[in-house]
Amino acid sequence: MNNTITIKVSDKIYNHLMWFLKRFSKDELEIVEIQNLEKLKSELHDDLEQSLNSPENHLSIEELDALLEDTLKRYGA
Repeated sequence: MNNTITIKVSDKIYNHLMWFLKRFSKDELEIVEIQNLEKLKSELHDDLEQSLNSPENHLSIEELDALLEDTLKRYGA
């Protein structure tokens, strides 16, 4: 059985706590830093919104293939 807890840690003890927690094996403990997860989710959401709102930046498969072929020819690959 797995349990999940969320704790808030002051900057003063963060490094000490992380040192201690990292001493456990990955089978015993997995560290999921939520602040990084939330930041990543926010960045991905922003990127998706920007992509959906800018269809002029989208390429068809054929356009992408032609672009890649030109790039490969230019660099002799």
